[in-house]
Amino acid sequence: MTMSLVVTESTTPSNVVTIEPTPGPTAAPPVVDSSAGGGGSSSNCRSDEFQCDDGSCVGRHFRCDNVPDCSDASDEDNCNFLLSNKKPDFGFIKSHCLTPPCPWSNPFRCGDGSCIDASTQRCNGVAECADSSDEADCVILDCPLIIISFHILTHLFSTCYYDSFSTRGIAKECHSNEFRCSDGTCIDIRRKCDGYDDCPDRSDEINCICTEYQFKCRDGTCLDNRRRCDSRNDCPDGSDEEDCRSFSPSLDDMTLGRQRCQPNEFACDLARCIEPAMRCDNFYDCIDLTDELNCTECRTDQFRCGSGQCIEGDRRCDRTVDCPDRSDESNCGVQCKSGEFSCVSGDQCVPYSLVCDGRRDCQDFSDEAECRNSTLKNRVLSKCRTNVNATKNDELNLKTYPADQTILQGREVVFQCRDEGPARAPVRWTRGSGMTLPPSTRDNNGRLEMPNIQPEHTGTYICEAVGYPSTTPGSRVSVYLKVDPFAEPTTRPPTACGVNEATCMNGECIPKNAVCDGDFDCSDQSDEMRCSLLGCQPNEYQCANKRCVLKNWRCDGDDDCGDNSDELYCKPSPPGSPCRHDEFQCQSLNQCIPRSFHCDMELDCQDRSDEIGCSKPTILIPPPPMININIGTTIVINCTAVGVPTPEVVWRLNWGHVPSKCTMTSESGYGVLTCNDAQIIDQGAYSCEAINAKGSTFAVPDCIVVVKPSADICIDEEFNSAAVSPADCLPCFCFDHTKECSSSSLYVSQLPPPSDQFQLITLRTDTIRSSSSARLFSSRDVGSSGTANRAYLRSPSANDGIQAYRRDFNARSEVAFFNLPPSHRGYQLLSYGGQIKYRLTYRGSGSSIRAPDVILRGNGITLYHESRTRLEPNQPVEVIIRFLPEDWSKGADSRDSARREDLMMVLQSIEYFLIRASYVESSVLDTTITNIRMDTAIEQNYNLGQAVLVEECRCPPGYIGLSCDSCAPGYVREETSSGRYLGRCVAETSCDSSYQWTCPSDGTCIDNRRRCDGRLDCRDSSDEIDCQPNRSCDPNYEWTCRDGSCIDVRRRCDGQLDCRDRSDEFECPTENCDPSSQWRCDDRCIDASKRCDGYRDCYDYTDELNCQGCDARLEWRCANSQCINTAQYCDRNVDCADGTDEVYCPIQGCDLATRFRCANGQLCLDKSLRCDGKFDCEDHSDECNCPGCGSDRHFRCADNTCIDLSERCDGRVDCRDATDEIGCTYTCDPNTHWTCGDGSCIGVRLFNDGLDDCYDGSDEFSFSAQCNQAGIVNGSSTSSGCICKDLVTGPRCDQCKPNTFHLNPDNQDGCINCFCMGITKTCTASTWFRQQIKTVFTTDIQGFALTDKNRRENIVERVTVNSVSREIVYRDFNRLSNEVHYWKLSSKFIGDKVTSYGGHLNYTVRYVPQPGGRSSPNSAPDVDIRGNNIRLLHYRREQVDASKSVMVSVPISEQYWQREDGRPADREHLLMVLADLDSILIKATYTTRTSEASLSEVSMDIAEERNTGQTRAFAVEQCTCPRGYKGLSCEDCDTGYTRSVQGVYLGLCEPCNCNGHSNECDPDSGVCMNCRDHTTGEECELCEDGYTGDATLGTSNDCRPDGGRPPTCSCDPRGSLRPDCPDGRSCSCKVNCHGDRCDQCREGHFGLTEQNPQGCLSCFCSGVARDCNSAKLWRSQIIQQVIDTQHGFTLSERNGVSVPNLRINIDQNEISYTFSSTPARSPKLYWSLPPQFTGNKVTSYGGQISITQRYDERQGAVGQRFTDSDVILTSGRISLAFVNPNQIQSGQTVTYTVPLRESGGWRRLDTGLAVTRDDMMRVLSNLQTIEIRATYSYSMAYTSISNVLMDTAVPNNNGQEQPRDVEECRCPEGHIGTSCEECATGFYRDRSAGLSGQCRRCPCSSNEESCVQQSDNRVICNCRRGFSGRNCEIQVSHGSRSDDLVHRS
Repeated sequence: MTMSLVVTESTTPSNVVTIEPTPGPTAAPPVVDSSAGGGGSSSNCRSDEFQCDDGSCVGRHFRCDNVPDCSDASDEDNCNFLLSNKKPDFGFIKSHCLTPPCPWSNPFRCGDGSCIDASTQRCNGVAECADSSDEADCVILDCPLIIISFHILTHLFSTCYYDSFSTRGIAKECHSNEFRCSDGTCIDIRRKCDGYDDCPDRSDEINCICTEYQFKCRDGTCLDNRRRCDSRNDCPDGSDEEDCRSFSPSLDDMTLGRQRCQPNEFACDLARCIEPAMRCDNFYDCIDLTDELNCTECRTDQFRCGSGQCIEGDRRCDRTVDCPDRSDESNCGVQCKSGEFSCVSGDQCVPYSLVCDGRRDCQDFSDEAECRNSTLKNRVLSKCRTNVNATKNDELNLKTYPADQTILQGREVVFQCRDEGPARAPVRWTRGSGMTLPPSTRDNNGRLEMPNIQPEHTGTYICEAVGYPSTTPGSRVSVYLKVDPFAEPTTRPPTACGVNEATCMNGECIPKNAVCDGDFDCSDQSDEMRCSLLGCQPNEYQCANKRCVLKNWRCDGDDDCGDNSDELYCKPSPPGSPCRHDEFQCQSLNQCIPRSFHCDMELDCQDRSDEIGCSKPTILIPPPPMININIGTTIVINCTAVGVPTPEVVWRLNWGHVPSKCTMTSESGYGVLTCNDAQIIDQGAYSCEAINAKGSTFAVPDCIVVVKPSADICIDEEFNSAAVSPADCLPCFCFDHTKECSSSSLYVSQLPPPSDQFQLITLRTDTIRSSSSARLFSSRDVGSSGTANRAYLRSPSANDGIQAYRRDFNARSEVAFFNLPPSHRGYQLLSYGGQIKYRLTYRGSGSSIRAPDVILRGNGITLYHESRTRLEPNQPVEVIIRFLPEDWSKGADSRDSARREDLMMVLQSIEYFLIRASYVESSVLDTTITNIRMDTAIEQNYNLGQAVLVEECRCPPGYIGLSCDSCAPGYVREETSSGRYLGRCVAETSCDSSYQWTCPSDGTCIDNRRRCDGRLDCRDSSDEIDCQPNRSCDPNYEWTCRDGSCIDVRRRCDGQLDCRDRSDEFECPTENCDPSSQWRCDDRCIDASKRCDGYRDCYDYTDELNCQGCDARLEWRCANSQCINTAQYCDRNVDCADGTDEVYCPIQGCDLATRFRCANGQLCLDKSLRCDGKFDCEDHSDECNCPGCGSDRHFRCADNTCIDLSERCDGRVDCRDATDEIGCTYTCDPNTHWTCGDGSCIGVRLFNDGLDDCYDGSDEFSFSAQCNQAGIVNGSSTSSGCICKDLVTGPRCDQCKPNTFHLNPDNQDGCINCFCMGITKTCTASTWFRQQIKTVFTTDIQGFALTDKNRRENIVERVTVNSVSREIVYRDFNRLSNEVHYWKLSSKFIGDKVTSYGGHLNYTVRYVPQPGGRSSPNSAPDVDIRGNNIRLLHYRREQVDASKSVMVSVPISEQYWQREDGRPADREHLLMVLADLDSILIKATYTTRTSEASLSEVSMDIAEERNTGQTRAFAVEQCTCPRGYKGLSCEDCDTGYTRSVQGVYLGLCEPCNCNGHSNECDPDSGVCMNCRDHTTGEECELCEDGYTGDATLGTSNDCRPDGGRPPTCSCDPRGSLRPDCPDGRSCSCKVNCHGDRCDQCREGHFGLTEQNPQGCLSCFCSGVARDCNSAKLWRSQIIQQVIDTQHGFTLSERNGVSVPNLRINIDQNEISYTFSSTPARSPKLYWSLPPQFTGNKVTSYGGQISITQRYDERQGAVGQRFTDSDVILTSGRISLAFVNPNQIQSGQTVTYTVPLRESGGWRRLDTGLAVTRDDMMRVLSNLQTIEIRATYSYSMAYTSISNVLMDTAVPNNNGQEQPRDVEECRCPEGHIGTSCEECATGFYRDRSAGLSGQCRRCPCSSNEESCVQQSDNRVICNCRRGFSGRNCEIQVSHGSRSDDLVHRS
C-alpha cells in the first residue's frame, strides 16, 4: 500500500492550507538526489542511484533502510533521525522527496529555476528554495501554521521514507529490533504503540494498551495526549477532536467558516467564540490573534506592531522583541527574510522552524529564551495565550561590573549587568543621550561587548530592565567609559606588508595565520589585542573551526560544531557500561539513546525515563564567599550543583574568562577551579555557573579572592607572619640577646589537663596588692599554706580539676587561691599569644571580695589579672584569659599595664600560677575549678592555627631556645647582676671574676676595667652591651637613648640605628636630611645606601618603593611594578591595581611608635584606640586582626572573636557562631519576623525552610517529637526544649559534647569521654569492625591452665579435653587446696586489648560439687582481670547452677566491674588494664568443695580495621595521638620513644636518650640499642675499649682511638664475611654492614643476623621512610580451628566458583573433598584460607605457614601427576608462587612449612623472576588471598587440608622468640603501622603516588570519620555525625536528618 498527498486549499484564511495523507494507488514521485551521493559533488551514478563514499553505486531505495548496502556502509550514514522520535530532518525530506522535476499538481518555481510543491512548501515557515523565494510575500500566523507545518512534514516524511521501500519490489525481511507493518514495511520496534502513526497503514498503533500519557480512540488506537484536540483528526474515526469546544476548534470547523456565536460573545476569524472581556485584554485568546487586533490608535511617540498593538517608541529596534509578531525588531540592521526569526542580538537570522525546538540556534539563545521549556509541538497552544505585559516584580537591583572603565583605543570593552533582586528581570544596554551603540556591539543577556573601541565612543552607557518604565525605581543604572587614543608610531617600514602578511600596530609584518593564534608575534603584542579571548563565552566550548557551542553539548553524541571537534577526545565509559560515553541509558529495557536526547522534551526512551525529573541546575553548595591567599600559592574553589541532566560547572572571573593558567574540572556536578601561582591580577569575583539542557544557574554569592602581597608587613626587629598592617607586628624580645626573629613554625595546641598536684594557697589580703611582690611571696603563709591546706582539696566528678572545701575559712583576712600543678608552671613561653580557659563555680553567700582573679609569679615579677566577667554563686562561669600584655597588670595599681617583656619574663619560668578560689566573705570555702585548658605550641598541626605570636629568634653563640632563653652546652649563666632580664650566658672558662670579665662568645678574658669603656674588646662586642651608665649623658657631646644609654650626639638622626631601642632615629626633622647622603622618610632620615636595598628601614616603607622600572622624576612605582604619575601617589584615589599607592601614605606628625595610622592614610590615631571594639578608621583597619577583645566595649563571641558591644542582641547575627544573639529578649514584628524559642527573631521566610535558623532549632521542629531519644534524660522533653544527658549537647540532644564520642541510648551519660591515656582529648568513634578471639577445645588445652586466685599455681597436668563436648575438664580437686580456683586464659587473650572495650567476654562453664552436701557457694568474683598493676573484678548477679553448662557473657564496660577495694571501676581504670592485659581468670570452682569443673566456647570481642562483616566498634575510641605515641588510645610509645615514669596513667613517652649515637631503644626500659660511633652503655654514654672521649657530647667524633695499642681483631660473626682481619685491623663486612667489627647495620637497614648473607635487611617502610629497626615483638601463630561448617575455607579453581560438599573432621581439625569420577580429568583446585589469614600481615615476615595435607589418586592412575605452584600469595595485581621442593606423595599425610621471606624459593607469577623483599612486603601489607594447591594429579580421588598455622608477631611477651626481621619504621605524618603500611585517622591512601601510594590528609574539613579515594582518584568523605557536604563542611543540626546526610559512600 502506498500513500499520496491530497492538497486542499482552505478558504478562510487564505494563507492556511490543510494537507491530509490519503491512501491511494498513486506512485511516489521520482526521487532525484542533487548531491549525487554521499561523497562529493560529481557522480557517475544514475539519477535513481546513490553514490557510496567509495565511489560505488547502489539503488537509491537502499538509502537509510537500516541495512548497509555500500561496502563502507555510507548509505546508512546520517540516518539517526530515522530511529528516534526526534522531529524529522527537513533537509533530508527536501533533498530526497521534493526535488525536480516537478510532478506536483500545484508546483512553485523558485528563483533559481528549481521547483517545489506550492501546496505543502509555499509559505510554510521553512525556506525550501535556495533563494528563500518560497517564503517571500507570506503572512505568517505563528500558531496554526506551526502545527500544520509539523504534521504535514511528519506525514510527508513517512510517505517519502516508506514509499522508498515499495520501489524495491520485494517484501523486506524485518530485523529482530524492528516491527513489520501490515503492508510489509519495517519500523523500529520502539516506535510501536508510541502514539504516532509510523506505519503507512497505521498498523503500529493497533491493539495497543494505552498508557496514562495516551488517548484511546474509539477503534482502540492510542495517540499521544498532546495530539488530543490539536485541530487535526488523528484517530481514524475523528474521536480525538470531539468535545473540544473549550479547548480549540478543529481545522475542519475552520474550513466551514465562522461559528455562530452568541450576541454577547466575540467571534474570532477561526471559528471560536470568546467572552467580550477577553477582547483587547493583552492576552491572545483567539487562535488567529484577532481578539487583539485594531484595539486602539497609537500615539505619535509609539510604534504600531504588525498585529496592531502599540508599544513605546524607544522599544523599536532595541534588540528586544516586544511585539507578538516581532515586527518591532524587523528592518533593524540585519534583514531577516520572510520565514526567518531575528535573534535578539540583531546580527543573526534563523528559520522559524528552529524557534522553540529545544536547540539553541541563536548565539544569544534568544530563539529559546521565551519558550517556557516547550518544544515546537506543545509550545503553540501556550503561545496563543501570552500575557503581553506580564506582571513584574518591582524589586529591582541592577548591578554593573565594573562601574567605569578607562581603556586604550582599539581594545575590547566588556561591561556586565544583571538584576540581583528577586525579580531577576532581563536587562539591555543603551547609550546615553539617545546615541546608538558602537558598531559590532553585542548585548548578550546583559553582557555588553564592544570590540575595536574608539575615542568617540567615550561616554555614558545605560543598563535598563526590560519591560519596566524608566520611572520605575532601580530600573536603570549607568556606567562611564573613557577611551584613550592610541599614539600612532612615529616610523613606519618603508614598504607595505605582503598579501599573505598582517601589519602590526608598530608597522611590523607577520604571517596572517599568526594573528590571534594565542602567541605574541608582534613586538608590541598588537597581533593579539583585538582577538577577544572571549570569542566564546566562559560556558562555551570553542570548536576547531572557531565556532562556539555550550560546554554541556560536548561529547553528547551530536556534531554541534559541524567539524565534529566537540565529539573528539571524550572520556570513555567505564568498562562494562551498557551504553557509550555519548549515550544515555534508559531505566529499563537496556535501551541507549544519544545523550543529547536526554531532557530534550521529546520521549525517546520507551519507558519515558529520558524525560523524568528533568530540571535546571540548582546550586547545592556554593563556593565560599571569600578566600584570602598569599601571592604565589594555589587558588582552589569548589562548587556543587544538582540537576537533571547532571550539570556542567563552569567558572567566570569578573564576568569574563578565568586566567588561562587555571584548570576546571566538573564531575557529577562537583566543580573545582584550580589556579596555580596566584598573583595580584588574579584576584576578583569568581562566579560558579552550572549549566545543563534545561538552563543555567549562578551560585550566590560569588567567591571574592583576595591575593595578599608576599612582601613582609613587619620591618626588621619585628615579627608576625599573619600581620596585615604594621600595627599587628610585635617587637622581637629574645631576652635582649638579638633583634632578629620571626614567627615560629609551631602550631597551637593545648597542654594535657592537670589532674593532680594542685595546691591551695592562702594570701593575706593586705599583701596581695603590695608594692613589693617579694614580700607577698616570701611570707611564710605561702610556704606553709600549700601543705596545711592539702586536706581541703578533693577531686570533683569531672575528668580534670579540683575542689576546695573548708568550713573554717577566714575570708576577712585571707584570700584562697588554687596553685596549678607543675605541668602548667615552669617554662611556658610557648603559651604567649594563647589563652587559658577554665570553668569555675563557687558556693556561698556574703559580701564580695575584691582581689585579682589570677596571679602569675616568675623571675621575680608578679602579674595580676582581674576578670571583667561577673561571677555569681552556684553558677558555673567560663573564664578566658589571654597571654598578652593588655590582659595583665603589675604593681599595686591595676591600671599599671604589663609590658611584653614583663609577660615574657614570667612565662619563662612560672613559679606560681594562682587562680582565685574565694569570692565572698564566708566561713565556708566551696569552690570547684574544672575544664582547665591552656594553650601551648607544638610541631604537629591539629588545625588550631599557627602560633604566629610565638617568636623564633636567631640566637647568637652561647644561646639556645626559641627566645634565646637558655644557655647552650658549654655555656653557663653569669652569676653577676650584669645583663638585662635573665643575664648573659658565658663560656665555661677559667676567668677570675674578681678582676676579669668573660666574653660570652669565645670565653676570652678581658680586664674588668675594659668593660663598658666605650671600646670594643670582645670579638662579639659583648663588653659594650648592657652597660648601665653610672652618670647622665653629657648634653653637649652625647645624646641619651630612651633606655638610658649614651651615644655621640652626632650619631643622632644620621640614618643609622645606634641606640638599641632605635630611639636615636625617632622624630627626626626630615626637612634637614642631607639629599647627597640620606633618604628622607616620613619621620626620619636614613642612610642613602639603605634605599632600595631590599629591607624596609622607613616606617612608611618609602625607602623600598619605586626602586626600578619607573622614571623616578615623574613616576611612582606600585608594588606590582605598575608605574603611575607621582601626582597620583597618596591622592586618596586608588590608581595602582594592587592599591599600594594609598596604603602607606605619610601623615605629618604621626609617630608610629606611639600612634596608629589607618590603612587608607586618612587618620593618625592614638594606639589606645587600636582594637578597642570601635571603628575609628573609615576603612575599619584599626579593628582588623585584633588578637582579642580589648575593652569593655567589646563582646566576645564563643569562638573568641570580638564584635562591638552595640551589635549584641541587635537581631542580626554578627558572631560566626551566633552567640551574640543568644539569651536576648526581642520583640519580633509578626509581619516580617518569626520568634524563636529563645526569643530571638528570624525572617519569616526562614521558618520551616528545612534549615535551623534559630539557635535552638525551634523554627524547624516540635521539641517533643524531634528530641533524639538516645541523648535525652529518661526520654524526657518539654515544650521549650530537650533535656540532654550529661555528655550530650545540641538543640535536639543529638550531638556529643567536645572530647566525647559515640551517642548511645544505653549510656547513662549519652556519650563516652575520650580517655586516650590522658595524652590528648581529641578522639572519635573508631572506624574498625568487631571480631572475636575464639577457642574451641577439640584436641588439646591450647595454652589454658588452672590456677588459684593469686596465680601461684599453674596446673596443666590432668586437665583433659572432651572432644565430643569440646571442653576442658579437671576432676582432681581433692589434690588441691580448698581455695577458689580459676581458669587462666591463653596468651592470645592478653596483651593490648583496648579494642575489646564495649564488647563482651563470653564463655561456658560447668562445675559439679562434691557429693554429701558439705559444699557451700563461695563469694569470689566470677572474672578477674589484671594489667598495668591494676586489678578489676566482675561479679555475676545470677548464681551459676551446678552440674550443667551455663553460658556467661560479661560486658567489657566499666559499669560492670569494680576495684579490689570495692569501689566502682571507672573508664580510665578499665582502659589501662586493657592496654596491657597480664591475665584473665574465669572462676572454675563455685563451691567450697568441687568434684569437677569444665570450660568451653571461650571468645572475646576485639576490633579489626578491615571490614569483618560485623558491626562497627563504635565504643572503641580512636585518638589523635601526638608525636611519640601510637595505638587507638595512645597506649603505646612510638618507635624511637620510651616510657618515662612521669606523667599520668601509663606515663609519658619521651625520645630515646642515646646521646645522639642511636635512635633505637627499648620502649619499656629505655635502654639504647645498636650504639654507633664506637660508643656503648645503656645510653650510649661510654666509649668502647680502645677509644676515648666524652660520648655525651652527641657528635659522631665523640670517641676517638686512644692512641695506645691498636684493638685486637674481633669481628662480629653476624656482619663479617670472615673471622679474621685481612689488613690486621679492620674486619671484612657483609654488604649491608659496617664498623670496625662489622657489628652495625648501614643506614636504611636493620636486623643484624648471622644467617643473613647480607648481614642486615633493607628497610621497606612502604617506600615512605628509610629509618627503621627491629620491632619489639614476639612470635605468635594464627590458628584456624574447624569446629563447624563456618570455617571460612573454600575450594575452587583459581578465580573460579567454589565447589560444594566439603567435609569436616573436627577431631582431626581437617577439611576434605572427594572428587567425582567425572570428568575424567580432575580440575585444578586450590584451597583458599579464611579471612584471619589475610589482610595486613607484615608482622608475618620471616615466619612461616605450616600446612598438613593429604591426597589420594584413583585406582590405576599412572603418570597423571603434574607440577604446579603449591602456595600462591596475592595482593592486587601481584601474585607470588611457591613450589614445595619436597613433593607430596599420594596416600601420605604430610606436614610442610612455607617460609614467608623472599629467599624461600618464591617467584612472581607475572614475570617469573625471583621475589624481592619489596615484593614480599608489599604483598604481606595487603594480603588478599592465600591459595594452597589441592589437586596434585589429573586423576584425583580425595584431597584434604588440616592444622594450618601462620606465624605473626604480637607486642606482648608470650614466651616465644623475638623476631629480628620484623621492622619498625619511623613513619612520616599520616602513616602508621610497623612498616608505615596503613594510613592514620584523617588520612587516605593516594594510589597515584608511588608503588604503595602515599597517605594524604582527608579534604574533609577535619569533620570526617574517614575518607577513601575512588577509582577515578576522587576522594569521598565519610562525615562524622552532625556534618555533611562533599567536604563535610556543612554542620547539620537536625538529629533526624543527619543520619541521611553525614555518611557518603
